[in-house]
Parts: sequence; C-alpha cells; structure tokens
Amino acid sequence: MYLKKITDGLAHPLMQSFFDLKLPLSQCLLFGSGPMLFYGLKGIDNDLDFILVDEAWRRATCHFKPSVAKSGEGLSI
Repeated sequence: MYLKKITDGLAHPLMQSFFDLKLPLSQCLLFGSGPMLFYGLKGIDNDLDFILVDEAWRRATCHFKPSVAKSGEGLSI
C-alpha cells in the first residue's frame, strides 16, 4: 500500500516537471505539504516547495528568475 502511494507521488505531474530539470537530488529537499503527497494525505494542485543548495540552486536559476520570497527574506523561484 505505501509503495503504491510513493509510486503515485513520483508520477505526479509536478514531480515529473521537477525531475525534468535534472537537478542534483542530493542538493534538493522537498518540504511543506509536498511530503504528504507520498503518504496520500494531501493532494497537490499547483506547486511543490523545495529547498535547493549549491549547484541545484545555480541550475534552477538558469531556468527561472529568482525574486524576493513572500516572507521578505531570501529568494524564491
């Protein structure tokens, strides 16, 4: 049962879009409501939250323009 939920989470279109960026996964952390997707606790409609560091952040900024986060601290893509 849990394996199916994980497989379903990995197949989610937003996760597929993330994987298509080919970022180094060891430098990416899924957080917020995203992990709930893999437990079948919450559906995700329009975004996933990740923390990216080092090379993952640099590569992501080649695809998307960073802006000031809604909190006013740090940057967001």
